[in-house]
Amino acid sequence: MVKEWKKKKVEELKNEIISSPVVGLIDMHSLPAKQLHLMRKALRGKVKIVMSRKSIIERALTGTKKEKLKEYLGKMPALIFTDLDPFKVAKLFDSIKAFAPAKAGDIAPYDLILPKGPSPFTPGPIISLFGKYKIKTKVENGKLSLLDDVVVVKEGEQVPSDIVDVLRAFGIEPTPIKLTITAIWENGNTYTADQIEIDEEEYKQKLISAHKDALTLAIELALPVKEVMGTLLSKAHLQAYNLAVSENIITSETKELILNRAEMQAKSLAKNLYTKDPNSLSKELGDEIVKSMLS
Repeated sequence: MVKEWKKKKVEELKNEIISSPVVGLIDMHSLPAKQLHLMRKALRGKVKIVMSRKSIIERALTGTKKEKLKEYLGKMPALIFTDLDPFKVAKLFDSIKAFAPAKAGDIAPYDLILPKGPSPFTPGPIISLFGKYKIKTKVENGKLSLLDDVVVVKEGEQVPSDIVDVLRAFGIEPTPIKLTITAIWENGNTYTADQIEIDEEEYKQKLISAHKDALTLAIELALPVKEVMGTLLSKAHLQAYNLAVSENIITSETKELILNRAEMQAKSLAKNLYTKDPNSLSKELGDEIVKSMLS
């Protein structure tokens, strides 16, 4: 028999699911409590997070328009309620990050450095570990003090298990934590994380590339749109000019070039005629006259 408190909780959740314009699921698996508290605080007034047992959430979704979300419950789901559209929610979640201590095997997002100065450790077995990582120390006020900054894990390397507690003791928390949307519902549509989490810079570059391609196509097809009209007119002007020059069409723009070219051709012809055998000069002149008359 279902306990009364469970029935009440299901009913409360169901009412909120029905009344909320945007409902989603997030995965709470392996999410540290401290970091969750910080992120919930940052989301206050924008996104409401409701945690409950998986079975209760499943029952609350049953029979509602958002029932499709049941397919994305995962291991440890929590409900989110908001008025923001799914894309804004994803962007908001991406902007709110907390950081947690590294675990063995994590990839260092940057160089992990133990800072010069007092440490939280007293002389003892820790000295041998410091020696392994070539960490030079001295004793000050009963505590080990580091003589220099020391990189214990380089960016991109795995965090060794023997250094995890040391990093934690120094308060070094390099692992980014963020809320992950598994699915979100709005206006009858259910979106998964990969559909709403957009790399804005990549998307911007795609838009720029698409715009360039569209302009190139518009110019190629001579589409009379305002974005390419200047280019089209310049291209048409150049083509008209080249045609006028090649066909010896005299205009205010082509006359100088055509006349200069004609002058050069006349000089070249005169030179050729002058250097020929004088006996054939009259024949050459006659041929040229005939050609000019025929043309």
